Parts: sequence; C-alpha cells; structure tokens
Amino acid sequence: MLTRRIFFLLVFFAFGASVSTAQQTKLYSNARFNYSIKYPAAMIADPAPTNGDGQSYRSADGLAEYTTWGSVVIRTDTVMQEQLFMASEGRRVTLKRVKPNFIVVSGYQDDGRIFYRKTILVKANTVPGMTYDYIKSFEIVYPANQRNPYDKIVTEIAHAFVK
Repeated sequence: MLTRRIFFLLVFFAFGASVSTAQQTKLYSNARFNYSIKYPAAMIADPAPTNGDGQSYRSADGLAEYTTWGSVVIRTDTVMQEQLFMASEGRRVTLKRVKPNFIVVSGYQDDGRIFYRKTILVKANTVPGMTYDYIKSFEIVYPANQRNPYDKIVTEIAHAFVK
C-alpha cells in the first residue's frame, strides 16, 4: 500500500513539474519594431532572420511552434482583413475577433494541431530617422493532446501582448 502511494505521489509531482515547466516564459525583444513579447521558455530558438523582423521557436519534439514578427504596413485600410485571411486560409477557424487595430484567430490546422494568432496594428511608430505604421504578431501552433499546458501559456502571452 505504501509503495502504491509513493508511486502516485511521484507521478503527480512529475506531471506537475512538466506542466509548470511548459508554462514558464522568457521575454523576446524586437528592436526593429520596438516591442517585447513572452514565449514558452522550453522552446528552442531557430536561427534569427538577418532583417530583424522576428523570431521563431520550436519545442524539443518539433510538434509545437511559436513565431513572432513585425511588418511595415503600406495600406492601413486593408491590413487587418489581409491578416485575417492569411491567418485563416486552409484552417478550421473556431475563434475570430476582428477590431480596427487587432485580430485574434484560433482553431485547427489540417494536421489536427491547434493554432492561435494575434496581430496588432501600431500607428505612427517613430524610430530613429523614420515614422511608419506596422503590425506586430505572434502565432503558436501545438498538438491538441498538449492543449492543457499550452492553452494556459497562450492566455498569458496573449493578455500581455498589447499595444
């Protein structure tokens, strides 16, 4: 009986440790587009693009992906509809929220993984030597069977990712 209790306690603590590890975050800062965003600490960074647009990460098993990026906007009147189309194309959308200065799209990809994307329009950003409008975005894709830990971290990242 004591052995069974010890076994269940070990399983409980091992599971609890893996969930808390999955929920830890680090901070990525983008100097080009002047924003910072959290990302899952357990993810491994891919090589950064030379243009400074953003950063992508992958889980150790390669099943979860996280990407954050910025992009200069030429036409602010159509950019959010364009972003909505790109986020939704070829996917089964279960959540869609569209406002003049941001979109949130979530659902399932063809491979069954869950995706969540948030894009924010930032107007009249001034950086040394220039002023322009831009978008900042993040997207996370993860297996449906890992929904519990990832849903919690997506909520944390999304709530902290504001104008």
